[in-house]
Amino acid sequence: MGWLGYPDEKIRRACREGVEQGFSRFELKVGLDLGDDLRRTALVRDMIGPEHTLMIDGAAGATSPPRRQAHRSP
Repeated sequence: MGWLGYPDEKIRRACREGVEQGFSRFELKVGLDLGDDLRRTALVRDMIGPEHTLMIDGAAGATSPPRRQAHRSP
C-alpha cells in the first residue's frame, strides 16, 4: 500500500477498509521525514491493531530525488 504523502484521514480510511476486507499485512513507506514517519507509523499501528502485521519499507528515502543526491559519492 505505501501511503507516503497521504493525508492522515486517507490513511485512516485505507486502514479501516483494509481491515474490513480481511488484509492481515499492511506496508508503510518511510524515509523522507523522521518525525512524519514516526507519526504515520503510530497512526497505522493504532488503526490496524496488534493482531495485524505492519511492514515498514525504508527504501522510499533512498529513491526520492533529494535523498539520492545526498547519498551520491563526490
